Formats: sequence, structure tokens, C-alpha cells
Amino acid sequence: MSLARPIAGSADTVGSVHIAQKDGFNPLLEKNATGLRLSGVHRRSQQVALGAKLQWTLNIVYTAILVHRLLRLVWAWRRTMQLLADVKDVNLPPAIREIVNRLEQEGSLGKVLIQSSPEAASPFITVIRQPMLVIPESLLQKSSEADLSLVLAHEFAHLRRRDFLLNLVYEIASIPVAFHPITTLIKQKIEDSRELACDEIAAEQTGSRSKYASSLLRIAQSISGESMQRQASHVLGLFETDNMEVRIMSLMARKKQIGEKVGRIGLGAVGAVFAVVCLGMSGFALQVNAASSEAYAGTWRAEYQGKNFLVINLEDDKGNLAGTIRTMNVQIDLEGSGEVYSVSGELSEPMKLTNVHSDGKAMFFEYLEEGDTDPVHWRMELMTPGKASLDWVELPKGLKLKPIGLAKDAGNSGSMENEGGTRSTIASATQKAEYILGDLKIEGDVHDRNAVRDRVLKQLAGQEFDDVKDLVEAVAQRGVRSDFQSRGYPKVVVQDPTSKPLDESGGKQQILVVVPVSEGTQYRLKNLTITSVPPDKSLSILTATLREQFHLRPNDLFSVVEVRAGMERATQLYADHGYPEAQLQPETDIDEVAHQINLIIRVTEGAHK
Repeated sequence: MSLARPIAGSADTVGSVHIAQKDGFNPLLEKNATGLRLSGVHRRSQQVALGAKLQWTLNIVYTAILVHRLLRLVWAWRRTMQLLADVKDVNLPPAIREIVNRLEQEGSLGKVLIQSSPEAASPFITVIRQPMLVIPESLLQKSSEADLSLVLAHEFAHLRRRDFLLNLVYEIASIPVAFHPITTLIKQKIEDSRELACDEIAAEQTGSRSKYASSLLRIAQSISGESMQRQASHVLGLFETDNMEVRIMSLMARKKQIGEKVGRIGLGAVGAVFAVVCLGMSGFALQVNAASSEAYAGTWRAEYQGKNFLVINLEDDKGNLAGTIRTMNVQIDLEGSGEVYSVSGELSEPMKLTNVHSDGKAMFFEYLEEGDTDPVHWRMELMTPGKASLDWVELPKGLKLKPIGLAKDAGNSGSMENEGGTRSTIASATQKAEYILGDLKIEGDVHDRNAVRDRVLKQLAGQEFDDVKDLVEAVAQRGVRSDFQSRGYPKVVVQDPTSKPLDESGGKQQILVVVPVSEGTQYRLKNLTITSVPPDKSLSILTATLREQFHLRPNDLFSVVEVRAGMERATQLYADHGYPEAQLQPETDIDEVAHQINLIIRVTEGAHK
């Protein structure tokens, strides 16, 4: 729904937004005026012509980055050669030699040279000539046989996983895209996963996770931070990354975090993604793993005023998710709050979900609505067990869609769906509410500050929230913003609100919410016009009857809230007369001089049923 720019179109078409010019109207942007029928939005691509000077500058900068990365790689290689030039043979105690022989046999590694170095910062492995483990001389002198055995177990895990070769490939492959921040992020994730995987393998072989963690800390404390900086960048060492705290916490956890086989598969998947990025791809996706599949599997519902306007059914098939989605006709304030303000009709037939995948944090899927050619792309993220949020991916610039809250059915007998999408709960687990609104402060140069505060406090009095963010959002949007929009301020801007805890009341934490507001200009209604789409078609319901659904008269303060309520009443009136698919599209013409708004409601009745 738009109350600031004229939008024309039916439920299945995209209207063009026009900006007035002296020589007529110039279509500049396409926006969708309907609710979940968003697939009709076509994305436009533009070629940006860069000046010759800018192109030259960008080429120079990119070349400089490539040269810098190449020089760093060459320097690291030379540093590695210098380290290897000073290594010496090590006479290992019989017990340690026996461990080496066993690790060589278990990993089918052949002969692995064990060397010492006065320059090495920490133990590391290399396979430049043949598999070699280099241990700092200071570590050999200070460490016990037990600590040395864990060093061997960790480094031999790197050899078994072929990490040295993979690390070298990643370093070379990352050079063309070294400028991109995601390159550094992915490399860091690869390094962290690699060390965690080797820790798990070593801990399993040494027989005690706690002892392994203790030895890891002792060795780390014996190595100075200054010497750590001398390590070559592409050799693999026991302390290659700075995630010591994460490694210790992972080792001390009760559950095994990652096994050798799973770790190899996970690292391989990350490596594949990294290779795609290096080839210039703009995105990547990983298949949903079995653990996340179980959490997502089930029936998810989104409610508005007691109706399920969206139902997603997901099934777990051996770690892969598949399913369907059903939707109603939904009206969303895409140019304002991004919230749902009306639902009508019945749930659609199930539409198959495609391209279901995960990035490790959220799940993504697509579906194609009947009659459309472009799929709808959604992102679904678990917030708490049984609760999730749904976001539309690639929302066109200038539009806003607030994340849609989803609740998961509590088992097969947890809920039943009645006709019209209503839901009756038989048994469900709900979280105990913890927060209530204690006080409200409105900042900014606004009218009736205290009256607005009192109305919002009264509106939300006694309402309980599981999360402070939900409370703040309700105060800012349903409370303050709606209050101003109901009093002639359709362009009100509610900036980032903040919150502070107050005293408890009745076992609930009271919250002070501070909301900065820029109210903008106050407008009045000039005229309300209702017309049919197409214009030459007669409406089945009298225009006067439809106009009565809007409790606004000329010269009344323009109320966004009342316009939405009137559209809901008119939509329901059409449903009662056998037009469940009727769509009402608002269009506004703003007179900035007289501070008045002409409101036009375009009605597409749809088929009679």
C-alpha cells in the first residue's frame, strides 16, 4: 500500500510510479502495489558508463592490489625457505618415536621428517619436498612427552587432511579477488574450521579432551606473541589462527563438535564456495545439513488478526528439505512501515518450493506463483525453537517489508486449520512473557507530545513481550507512528528508538522506550474517489456504499490508519458479496501548497464465486 506516490495496477500487475515534469510524466521506477504477489516485480539492470580517468584510476588500484598480494605470497614463500634451511634432525624419545610411527601408518603418510628450528614460532607442517613437521627448539626443551604427543597428533591431522596443499590453492586463488571483504571473511572461516577439525581429531586420538585443552594452553603460554608474528603465512601451525578461546570452548563442550570425516566434508564445501567466489560469482549456497533440516522441518504459519495468511510445510528427506507454500491475498504497506494491514480470500493451492538451500545461518527458497514467470525468493531464519522470521530477498529499492513472524506447529495434534485460514490451538508451548512498557519518551519538535505519550501508554498497558526488541518495535510502529499517521501526518518518520530498564512490576521488567520523531507536514483529505479497473466497467457494489466503509470526509485530518481500516472493510464487503479475490489499490495526489490529499481507490473485483 502506498500513500505517498501514485500506484496503478491490478492484483497481478505491476504499476509504474511517475514523477511529474513540465513535459508530462516520466516513468522512473517499477514498484509492486500488492501484498505477497511480489513476483511480478522485474529488476532492471543499467550499464554505468565510467569516465576514462576513473577507469584508469580503478585499473591502477586493482593492479596495485594484485601486485601487493603477489609480493606477500613471494615473501611468505621465501620466509618458508629460510625457515627450512635452518632445520635440524631431532632425536625423539622412544615413546614419541612410537607415536610417530603409529600416526604415519594410520594416515598412510609414508615417512614424515621430524625437524627442529631455532626460528620457528610454533610447530608447523610443510610438504614442499616431502612431508615434514618442524618443532621449535624451545618447545622441544620445555615440553613434556605428553605435550609433544598432542603436537604430533594435531600436525599429523593436517597432513592426513592435505591441508597444506589446500591452503596454498586458497592463497593463490584469492589473489584476483583480494580486494573484496568477503575474501578475507571466507579465508578466516576456512582457517578456523581447519584448526577446529584438527583439534577434534587430535583430542580423539589422545583420549582426553580436557587434557588436550590443558596442554594446548600450556604450549600457547610458552610461545611469545612477538615470535608468533615471524611465522610464514602459508605454512600450517598449531597456532595459525587467533581463535584460541573458541578452540578451548569447543574442546570442553560435552558434544563432539566435528569429526574428521565431517570436518573434511565441511572444509571441502567451504573450499568449493571459495573457488566460486574467486571465479567472480556473486553468491554461493550450501545445502541444508541434517541438523538444520530437523529444526526447519514441520508446518510454519504466519497470522494476521487470527487468520493464517501464509502456511509453509517443510519435510526433511535425509538431510535435504522440500516442501510447499500456501498464501492468501495480502496487503502490505511497502512504502511505509512494511507491515501487513489486510488479508482476504482463501489460502491458495500448495506451491512447490524450489532451490532450497542454506548459508549456515538461514534457509533460502523460491516458489513460482501461477501465471508468473519470475520466482519469489525468500529467506527464513530461526529465531528461537519453534519461531522464525521470513524476509523477501532482493526487495526493490525504495520498498520495505517487515520480517514476517512464523510459528511452528507443536506436533501433529498441536493445531488445526479451519476454513478461511483460521487456526485453533489444541496444545502449544508458549514462552513466558518478561517485559512490559513502563514509560515512553518522545523526542523531537512534535505537536501534542504528552497526549501521544498517554495514548500509547494506554494502548499498550498490560501487554507482555518475550523480547525487548519486540516491545520497542510495537511502541515505535503500532504505537507512536500509527498515532501520528491517524492525525494527518502520513510522512512521519520514527527514527531508531532506544530502551532502558526500569523497576520490576508484578514480576515483569518495565522498560522505558525513547522514540525520536520527525512528524512532517499535517495534511487533510480533499476528496475520496472510488473507481473501477478497468475504468469503463461498472462496480458490483454501489460507489456510495463503498465510500461509507471509509470513515473520512473532506477536510478531515488525513488518517493512514483509517484508510487501511476502510480498505479492510471494503475488501470484506466484496468477499461477502462473492468476490473473494477483489483488490483495492490506493492512489494519492498530494497538494503541498494547500496541504491536502486526494485519495483514489481503484477496485479490481475479480471473478464472482
